[in-house]
Amino acid sequence: DDFALFSTGDGWFGAIVSDGAGSCKFSREGSKLACRTAANTLLAALSSLPEALPDLVMKFAKSPTEALENALRGVFY
Repeated sequence: DDFALFSTGDGWFGAIVSDGAGSCKFSREGSKLACRTAANTLLAALSSLPEALPDLVMKFAKSPTEALENALRGVFY
């Protein structure tokens, strides 16, 4: 088992957890590698998102319209 915590420095925070492979000899190392890889991948992805994303998410959370949903889809796809 392992975990990783991260922050982008501009308002994004994350937590990654991994359940190891039980009684396998190196299960903790596998979990550690999985957590670190996932955290690094997410940090890279978050650093390339548009600055307007937090505003879009907050607006969508307050009033989920089809137009805002489409705008968010445009960011990720």
